[in-house]
Amino acid sequence: MDILIKDVASALPDQILTDETIYQTSGNSSTTKRMRIDQLISRTGVQSRPILPAGYSILDLAEQACRIVLRRQPGSPIDGLIFCSQTQEARIPAYACILHGRLELPPRCAAFDIGLACSSYIYGLQTASGWIRSGICSNVLVVTADAYSRHLSRDDLASRVLFGDAASATLVAKESGRLLISNGAFGTDGRCFQAFWTPHSDLDKRTTNKGSIICMNGRDVASFVIREMPKAISAYLKTLNLELDQIDQFIFHQASMLLLERLRKSLGIEADRFLINLNKTGNLVGSSIPHLLSNILHDRFSSIENDSRVLFGGFGAGMSWGLMAGRIVKPS
Repeated sequence: MDILIKDVASALPDQILTDETIYQTSGNSSTTKRMRIDQLISRTGVQSRPILPAGYSILDLAEQACRIVLRRQPGSPIDGLIFCSQTQEARIPAYACILHGRLELPPRCAAFDIGLACSSYIYGLQTASGWIRSGICSNVLVVTADAYSRHLSRDDLASRVLFGDAASATLVAKESGRLLISNGAFGTDGRCFQAFWTPHSDLDKRTTNKGSIICMNGRDVASFVIREMPKAISAYLKTLNLELDQIDQFIFHQASMLLLERLRKSLGIEADRFLINLNKTGNLVGSSIPHLLSNILHDRFSSIENDSRVLFGGFGAGMSWGLMAGRIVKPS
C-alpha cells in the first residue's frame, strides 16, 4: 500500500520579534550585549522570528493550519488526528481532542498527542502511516504546534534569537498525494536529556520552584547531532538501497545556520541540495520541516521533477532523532 503526503500547510503568527526588541527587553542595555546579539544572529542565521501574541494559543495556530488543508482537500474525511507539541498550556485533555472539537471532525476519529519537539514531525508521519497501513484510518492529519517564546527566560539571548513560533498541518493518505513516503528510522539517547530540558520541573529534585523555562546547551545539542546523524543517515539509506547522491533535496530540521552547515559539510552535500531557510522564521521546532515542505509542494511544485527524492531529518530534545525518505509524485 502506498502512503502519501497529500497536502501541507503552515501557520505563523503575524507578530514579529525583532533583534531590537530582544535588545531592549533583556535587562540592562550595553554595548557588550549588543555585540552578543549581533554575534548570535551571525551564527544562527536568524534575523527575525514570529511569536505568538498574548491572548492566543498554539491551538489557534494549529486550527488555522488545519483549516487551510481541509479547505483545499474537501473530499478527504479525517479519521485520525495526531497533535505533536511540547508546549501545551494545559496537561489535560490531550490537545488533539480539543482540536478535534474545534474542527468538528466526526466521532469515529482517533485523536492523540505526541510529546516530542524537533523530531516530532517524523514520528507523526510514521505513526499516521502505520495506522493507515493497518486499515484503522484512511486520512490522518499530522499537526505540529509550539510556542517556545513563552518558555524562554528574557535573559537567555541565545534562545530568544533562535526560536520562532508556528504550527503546521499535514494530510497523510493512501494511494493519492504529492509525496510518497517510506518507513522511517528513529533513535534516542536519553542519557543526554539535560542538553535540552526544563530544569525547574519534576525532573530536577534540587528545586521546589516548578516552572516551564526551557534550558538549552547548544554545544551538547550540536555534539549529539554531528555524532549521531551522519551514521544514522548512512545506515537508513542502506536499508532503502540508496546513496547520498541519489537524494535530490535534504529537508532537515532548521536548528540553526551554524549547525546545519556543519552537518551539511560532514555529509559532503552540495549547498543547492541542502535546504536552509530560517532567516525570517528562526527555529520553528516541530514545524520547521513541514514549513519547508509546504513551500516545495505548492510554490515550487511545478519546477520539481517527477520522482525527485527527498530526505527528512528531525533531531532535538530527548535527545531524539527521526529520518524519512520520500519521492515526488506528479500526475501522469
